[in-house]
Amino acid sequence: MKSGSLRLASILKSYTKKLRLLKVNRELLVFFVFLCISGVFWLLQAFQESTTALVDYKIRIINIPEKLVITSDIPESISVTAAGRGYDLMMFTTEKNKQSLVFDYNDLERTSNALIIDNAAIKRHISKIMPGAINFVSVSPAQISLPYSNGEKKRVPVIYAGDITTGSQYSLCNIKITPDSVDIYAPADIYKSVNVIHTEKINFENIEHSHSCKLALCPQNGVKAIPDSVSVMFNIELFSEKSMSVPISTINVPNGTLLHTFPSKVSVTSRISAKKFNSIVADSFKVVVDYNSITPETKKCQLILLKQPTDVANVKLSPESVEYIIEHQQ
Repeated sequence: MKSGSLRLASILKSYTKKLRLLKVNRELLVFFVFLCISGVFWLLQAFQESTTALVDYKIRIINIPEKLVITSDIPESISVTAAGRGYDLMMFTTEKNKQSLVFDYNDLERTSNALIIDNAAIKRHISKIMPGAINFVSVSPAQISLPYSNGEKKRVPVIYAGDITTGSQYSLCNIKITPDSVDIYAPADIYKSVNVIHTEKINFENIEHSHSCKLALCPQNGVKAIPDSVSVMFNIELFSEKSMSVPISTINVPNGTLLHTFPSKVSVTSRISAKKFNSIVADSFKVVVDYNSITPETKKCQLILLKQPTDVANVKLSPESVEYIIEHQQ
């Protein structure tokens, strides 16, 4: 009898808890329903109010003469500020956002070196596609100026603009740029002053192997390079230090005169590519004393490195100057 009463009390307690939860859930449901209704009314009210929105348009220019080259990048898009009711703007931005503004070259204002797309021209094009309920407010940029060339071009060399360092036992042998020169197009008053074109400035540090990369060219404003990028090869080699004893020669010595140096040889130390180490010998260098550089008060004469191989680096002479005797023959 007692256990039956306990079971009945437990069942009643469980149903009471469920009823409470149902009441709470119903209250939450009512709250969310009224929240959604208020949100809908707020949205409808917002759609009726006047506001502004930004619309991006791509730019295209047609009927450009074949010989004419636009020498700066045409902006990918312009941003138009439009005003109207929220609903009208929402429909306008979703439907019109992907359209392009197409300008005819023959209708554009032109100076001697630039095409001009001004605010008035943009407004005329925008007005053609804007519905009556939408008003044009402004555009950014307000004016587009595009430098052009009427075919004027010239060939200029390409120069690597970055810095490169190698590991302690390595040296940069050379930099090969392909192509090593490019055609540039620019308005007549600009291109004559451009004599070189540089790559983008990318630095490389502690390089220990030959390395190649493709780098964009960085012409000045109003100049277009074709092609607009080049391949750059950095040739890196392992170098070793080598010292050789090289005879000292003389130059510009008058007839009947002898110039003797003490010592008669100099130690030449250089870093040599491992591939060329055995092929570089003393005869690969020429060290001289110039008679014309000697004055009566000169106690020592300076040594001049007149010749060295292209495959060596950090050439040092020891000593850098030597004593001398001038002998006049009778």
